[in-house]
Amino acid sequence: MRSGPATHWSICCGLLAAFIMLPALVSFADTDPSAEFAMAATAYDKADFPEAAQAYHHLLESGYETKEVFYNLGNVLFRSDRVGEAVWAYRNAWHFAPRDPDILANMRFAQNVAGVPETKLSVYQAVSTHFSLSRWVQIGTAAYWLSAILLCIIFLFPMNSRLLVRFAGLSALVLLVCVLASAYWISLRTSPEHIVTKANVKAMYGPFAESTAFFNLPEGSVVAIEETAHDWVKVRSGTRSGWIERSAIRTVSPWKEPSGAYTVSSLKE
Repeated sequence: MRSGPATHWSICCGLLAAFIMLPALVSFADTDPSAEFAMAATAYDKADFPEAAQAYHHLLESGYETKEVFYNLGNVLFRSDRVGEAVWAYRNAWHFAPRDPDILANMRFAQNVAGVPETKLSVYQAVSTHFSLSRWVQIGTAAYWLSAILLCIIFLFPMNSRLLVRFAGLSALVLLVCVLASAYWISLRTSPEHIVTKANVKAMYGPFAESTAFFNLPEGSVVAIEETAHDWVKVRSGTRSGWIERSAIRTVSPWKEPSGAYTVSSLKE
């Protein structure tokens, strides 16, 4: 069979596509999360914290953002006397599993070591953080479809709908709670939390070094940004607000690529 121009063109396109995809395929093949996770755990057991941190950092940059990676990274940073950055890692893990006892215990312990006062949650915050965002979405989806099915049954069989109306109302209430709880987690994405990762940070009255100190911000404090001015940010901690240098905080954002979250070289200091 004679090959025509169309056949040659398809072969060329195939080779070009293979050439373009080859680096990605090689990169994917070289990235074995289980092997690198095991390597990081081995380095941690040997107290080789820079090596362990590098492995966990590479996992995060490769897109393997899980509570286990962030949690173990927090342990590495804490053992490296990087308490603020450890709280940052634990807080990222907490977004995946807000009820995980190990994450909560280590995060609170690290904050206690740094002298961070315990944060009092409102009822709305306490209910919302009972589950993660993904779990609230799952529950809400189930409640939505259950309500829809019950309403269809009520319309089709109105004579026996009193009990079904109650179940439909309960499902709608659960759905409302899920929506409100999800809204809280989404607010943390649009206005993310920030962790103070440096020691001896003082919040100033103004955005310049010569300003008067207002209050101290312990390493590991959770703050929210209110304003920005060049290299300074006005942060809120509890009921007080003050200006600090932007380099003193890191953003809690497990749903984004955490490039530059910390440097491995800093663990060797």
